[in-house]
Amino acid sequence: MESNNKKFLTVFAVFDDNTQYKLNALQKIISDNNIGNMTTDIPFHISLGSYPLDMKEELINKIKAIASIENSFEINLQKIQHFDNKVLFVKPRKNYNLRELQKNFDNNFADGYKFYPHITLFCGNKKQVKIVKRLIKNVFESFTGSITSLYLEEFYPTQIIYHEELQSNQQNILQ
Repeated sequence: MESNNKKFLTVFAVFDDNTQYKLNALQKIISDNNIGNMTTDIPFHISLGSYPLDMKEELINKIKAIASIENSFEINLQKIQHFDNKVLFVKPRKNYNLRELQKNFDNNFADGYKFYPHITLFCGNKKQVKIVKRLIKNVFESFTGSITSLYLEEFYPTQIIYHEELQSNQQNILQ
């Protein structure tokens, strides 16, 4: 019998420290209100694609190559939304940089869904998500964050396999 919790790899676009701080502040509101359990062992990110475990070395090499030429970039985190009142997330505004970065990892082995950029804040039942949505919508304001690195993670259990910083925009201005 096959398990529904097969291990797989995911490539993430990860945010800078300031954006992590702001998103952690939102998640702290949830934890301070003792609503459900949250995943806190991975940085806030946008998933770019998921893959079978046997692609680990290929993905590490791809991340190295892309990070050596791609710049970090800003992205507007514009509003709070949900998937079927079970997953609460921050919706970023798609931009050229995100679309181009995601094209490098356009695969969705794990769940078969199309790419829909989002930053997960909370997963729970419908009642919990509605409560959290009310709490967060009262304090959330659109802001601009920066995508600064790429991570390769293994799921389940969660384990960081590899990460690489994107090129700094500041560094490129000086060149």
